[in-house]
Amino acid sequence: ENLVNYRKQFNEIDFDNSGQIDPFELGVALEKLGIKLSSDQLRALLADGDKSDDSELDFEEFVALL
Repeated sequence: ENLVNYRKQFNEIDFDNSGQIDPFELGVALEKLGIKLSSDQLRALLADGDKSDDSELDFEEFVALL
């Protein structure tokens, strides 16, 4: 059930439906939560979870980051 919720959240953040969350999409999602980060902070946060080093989060990386 948690995976279903994570998938729903992932799909809402991945608004271009690329299957990846990029820094811009992450920034938009965090702003909706009232969290404003600089582009450097967003890249650093994303890099924490980005195990494939492609500067984006796929679903598995997203779940692991949560």
